[in-house]
Amino acid sequence: MAHTLVYPGMLKHAAPRGQERARKLGRASSRGPEAPIVAYNHPTRCTYRTRLSLMGIAMLVDKRAPAPFAPLFQQGKYFFYLLGNTPAVCLTRDIPPEEPANVLLLGCGDPRSVLFTIFSEPQKESRALDFTCCDIEPAVLARNVLLLTLVADNQLYANSMWNIFFHTNAKKLIQLSDSLTVWMKSPYGQFIGMSTEYTLSELRRHWTLYVDMPNLPFSRVKPIRDKFTQIAKSKAQRPGRNISTARGAGPLIFQAVEVTSRQYDSYWKTGTTFSDQSLINAAKFLNPTFAYSFAGEGFAVHYGTDPMESFHLVALFGNARGPITVSDVVKAAKAEFSDWCTAFSSAVSDASRVLTVRFFLAEAMAACRALHDFVETGTLETTVYVAQWNTQLILFNQAEYVSGAAPARFNVVDTSNLDDHIGLLNVVIAATPLLAPPPRLIALYTESLLARGEDATREFSQRLYANLTVMSLLLGVAPIDYVSSFTSRSNTHELMLYLSQKRESSQFQQVTTWKRPVSGDAYAFRGGGGCLPPTFDSIQLGTLLYDMYHDLFEQEDARHFWRLNQGNIMKAISRSNMIHYTRESFVLFLKLVRDRLHLSREMDRVRVILVIPRDKLTVLDDASDEIATPLLQCDIRGDWSHNIFSSVHVAFGRAIKMGTKAHPWVTFEADPEGWSGTSSLVASFTMASRYLTDIEPAHRLRVTVSVRSTHASVLLTDKLGVALIVHEAKLMDETAVFVLPEHPLPTRNQAGASGVLRSPGATIREELGQSHSVVVELDEQCELVSALTSRISVENEDAKRAFAAGALPSVKQVSPSTIRLTLDGRVQDVTYPFPVIGGQNKLRLARKSLYIEVVVPIYGPFQPEGMKLNPFTVAAIEGTLDLWSIHRVNLSTLPVLDTKASKLADWLNPHIGSMMSKRERSLRKKHKEDILMYVKDTIHAILVRASGIQVGPPCRLFALRDHTTRNSDTVIFVDTIRYDMHRHTVVCDGFVLPLTIDLLRRLEQPFCKLIAPGRMVDVTVFGDEMRAWKQLFPALAERCRTSWTHGPNCEYRSQGKIPLTEDMEVDPLCSCGRGQDTERMQTVDIWRPFAPHVTRIAISPLFAVSYLETIGRDPDAHRCFVCRGKGKPRIRACGGCKKVRYCSAACQKKHWKIHKSQCKP
Repeated sequence: MAHTLVYPGMLKHAAPRGQERARKLGRASSRGPEAPIVAYNHPTRCTYRTRLSLMGIAMLVDKRAPAPFAPLFQQGKYFFYLLGNTPAVCLTRDIPPEEPANVLLLGCGDPRSVLFTIFSEPQKESRALDFTCCDIEPAVLARNVLLLTLVADNQLYANSMWNIFFHTNAKKLIQLSDSLTVWMKSPYGQFIGMSTEYTLSELRRHWTLYVDMPNLPFSRVKPIRDKFTQIAKSKAQRPGRNISTARGAGPLIFQAVEVTSRQYDSYWKTGTTFSDQSLINAAKFLNPTFAYSFAGEGFAVHYGTDPMESFHLVALFGNARGPITVSDVVKAAKAEFSDWCTAFSSAVSDASRVLTVRFFLAEAMAACRALHDFVETGTLETTVYVAQWNTQLILFNQAEYVSGAAPARFNVVDTSNLDDHIGLLNVVIAATPLLAPPPRLIALYTESLLARGEDATREFSQRLYANLTVMSLLLGVAPIDYVSSFTSRSNTHELMLYLSQKRESSQFQQVTTWKRPVSGDAYAFRGGGGCLPPTFDSIQLGTLLYDMYHDLFEQEDARHFWRLNQGNIMKAISRSNMIHYTRESFVLFLKLVRDRLHLSREMDRVRVILVIPRDKLTVLDDASDEIATPLLQCDIRGDWSHNIFSSVHVAFGRAIKMGTKAHPWVTFEADPEGWSGTSSLVASFTMASRYLTDIEPAHRLRVTVSVRSTHASVLLTDKLGVALIVHEAKLMDETAVFVLPEHPLPTRNQAGASGVLRSPGATIREELGQSHSVVVELDEQCELVSALTSRISVENEDAKRAFAAGALPSVKQVSPSTIRLTLDGRVQDVTYPFPVIGGQNKLRLARKSLYIEVVVPIYGPFQPEGMKLNPFTVAAIEGTLDLWSIHRVNLSTLPVLDTKASKLADWLNPHIGSMMSKRERSLRKKHKEDILMYVKDTIHAILVRASGIQVGPPCRLFALRDHTTRNSDTVIFVDTIRYDMHRHTVVCDGFVLPLTIDLLRRLEQPFCKLIAPGRMVDVTVFGDEMRAWKQLFPALAERCRTSWTHGPNCEYRSQGKIPLTEDMEVDPLCSCGRGQDTERMQTVDIWRPFAPHVTRIAISPLFAVSYLETIGRDPDAHRCFVCRGKGKPRIRACGGCKKVRYCSAACQKKHWKIHKSQCKP
């Protein structure tokens, strides 16, 4: 087909001819080629060996297989998400070009971001790129491999020959996937890896189904066509705006939505992206990659699927000089896709480049736990199931993970929009342990699309159920926009769209980058990249965690549910069955905190297995119209006790008791037919053994499986009773219930605070003695951090004598997270785990015990010092530079903005103007000083004048002039303005010339020509803004560095600081980039003399963070310190210290014994 857009997905293509029928591996279902046999707790078979073959699986499983921590849902209607629903992003945007990129994609979907990342890579660099792409849907991964192999073979755009290549390539993949060994020796095995043999077997099964589809009888093809026709007709009756595809136009979303909606309607009407009717008529054959998924054989593609959603349309609409048509949109998408494919093909054919795209078939959270187990234990045969309703264990490919050294920890983890499906807290719990340890540079990306509450713009700060600063200390990572108070990614188009729909929109995209807070401190990062984990007061930490637990699950209580959702009740009821968190979620969060803070270990556990007759599930099938996906759970019920376990693994099959009473074990034989079979359902969950021994006698206990009680599941009470029990059996019934011991996995990484590793070039000074873990003090509500305290033991003998004699130490903040303590000429640098406000420090001096405590408030948004000391951090460590708050760009891959485009000012003016928040606009109007606001105002002035949308024609030469001294020591040359597509903004591609007295003397004559009237625009900078620009220029230069490196004589390295200076008339930049990439400077006669002296920079808007303005706590939200209640009738503060609050005199009296010693005004 001459115009087939293969990657985005065609529902139809022209029928192939002369195909040979390939051998089938299995029919279309989610079960895999054959069902596994599992042994629980076998004394000899529960090892880390495995017997696994492609065609028949006889698998050994360890008795310690953990249950998944996502809720168990009754399987309902399934949608096949075969294409991405957001534009592609560059996954290496926060990693220096020299740093090998080990990237984990959870819920990867299609390979758009992998392809776009490779396209965005500097061509002159050859760093190793390793992508591990994890998805639960085998059909998605099968499509991805098929696509990448077609691209590698340069067969994707073979016009009418594409159909032959498609089926020829699928057959070729089948021949090369007979085993992992065969695959790895194949040409594709050099750059496409498989994490597990199960992954390869499932992909091979789907490739076989694709090849066989043209030979299906009409009776099997007709339902697929009918389902597509049904969806197409329903869409024709309900046309609407397609916001998702228009999102690819970023700030031009409103201009794009009408055209993208027409394209979307046409796609579902014709099944193609064609505009030519003859091509549409020729497309007769159904695309087989749309016909097979977890749902089996049929058409389960989500009704919102649109192949244009993956692409960036901003340049198409932004540079338009006339109306844009549907065919223009398709043409632009095809052109971009062709560029991606060319880059990928070049990368795999270049022997000097190291590129691996590895596929991993597993549910995202299961994959994380398996990888973490591999890191902790070194075992390839993990005890984690691939997914719910599946007894296949994750067994890593030895050739990949041992011989091939495939990464199990990553410097980039992208989690797609899993936040919407499993909750942000679950995402962070699972992904954080997989981040590479310090001093490796890391970035964790989270994303949400769904709007849940009354105001989606404010939801992010509430999704972790605790203050973001506190959570950052507990997790060890923080949202960079929260710490910096700005972001280089624009979501103002999302805000405008959401507000234009009067907050009724079901979508609001929130993308967040997480990094280690200390990496935002260039001085501390250069000193080693870390500090000891903090220490919390046990009572305060316990109170905080209790409040989190309460907030996570309080809506299970009907009274709280109605109270909390009064303004949003209908949406809340409709979503009440979509629950993200179980008690195991919270337990795993506690484990993460425990491991980070080095706290105590866990208790003994057992595994309980319950056999549920299949006929007991009929009631759930019958009720599917009333409640499509009820949550299932297991319970231990007694005469008066009831314990609920929502982290349950289930599969259809037969559980067989084996072994002896002293050493019991169970064999499980899975039913290969799954839901279509006849076997019972077997449920398995773990629990603390004391729940079976210490509460009620065992003969009184029953094990049940039930539907979780929600506001939606109340509809099932007529069928299941008030307790919603699906099935129950007595604990002592040995035919239906099996109880096995559950032991923790052995670990090779024992937790313990062994100190902080320092790099050879460490700058942190420790001349007084040992610095201990920083103590976190929470406020009276145990919600916010009130102070951080660091204790330094005075161990140096001379310092001891001076201290005992009364010497007073001095304190100075040297960087956002580092305080310098000086005593008797000796220096001690104290690094805190989060930026602090050093100017408000307090000292505690213990001259007899010989220690000093430095107490400082923690930094927060819009507060002084902290990150405001340098919000544009560039940190040097181990020969690389890390950008904290601004992402990297490869300018050569970004489209140029046409300044002559029609209606340019209509969208660019509001886009650039949207940098400032309402608070900043108020400060500007009242002429109040705020350095970040000043910087934004200057960027605004440069962009509007360079684009020519204000004052006059485009200007390309700017001078930053200090308002007070009227001095100017910085000239900016703007070559072009480009579209930063995946960050939804624009960027000035230009050069900076720092003026020094020596340089001006040497270039006096050409400089006089440069400043001739009308050529240069003076931009006035106010207050201390020039100092901020000196800090910003190294970041602007580093972010677009692609063709040069920092050499051994780099001034950043020799002087140990970035920028080199913040003083006027001194160059803040190193000389490494000077005169590099200046070809465009050479084309302008008047600029040419300055080309050897300039450094290329990329200036883009710095946007306000939409959720930050609402971070403060509601004064009416105080709780009683004792019972955590809201007041009887209202909260009152302690009369002595005015800090701790109580709901009643009774609670105050109960707490007085503890509080008495702490009660100080």
